[in-house]
Amino acid sequence: MKGSAVLTSELDHWIDELRRRRWSFYYFPNRHAPEIVAAVWLWHECADVILLYREDKMVAFRTPDVGDPLCPEWVTAFYGTDDQTTTVWVIRWALGLPEPGTDQESHYVHLMSAPASCRVERARPMVHRPGVQA
Repeated sequence: MKGSAVLTSELDHWIDELRRRRWSFYYFPNRHAPEIVAAVWLWHECADVILLYREDKMVAFRTPDVGDPLCPEWVTAFYGTDDQTTTVWVIRWALGLPEPGTDQESHYVHLMSAPASCRVERARPMVHRPGVQA
C-alpha cells in the first residue's frame, strides 16, 4: 500500500485504536500479505464492520447479518471512500456509530441491500463434525 507518511501514520493510529478497543481482525488471504483487512465488532443483534481494501479504499457498515458479517445481504448503515485523504474518516465514522437499540441509532438505521463493496469474496472453510457423514 502506498501513500504519504502523514496519512499512513494517521491510518496506523486509527487501526491501533481499533485494536485497543478489541475489534477482531481478519486478513485475506493471510496476515503476512493481506489484500483485504477486515475489522469486526459484534453486538448481540448486529455487527459493525470496516473493510480496508487499499490505503485509499475503505468501507464501513453495520449489518444485522451477525452469522456472516463479512458477506452480508443487508446493511443498516454504510460509509465508504475511494479517496486516500478520507479513509481515516471511515474508521472514525464506524467508531462513532451509536449503540444498537438506542434512540440515537434511529438516525443511522435504514435497511438496504448491502453494496458489493461490503462483501468479502473468499473460499469458505471446510467444516468437519465428528460422527456426521458428508
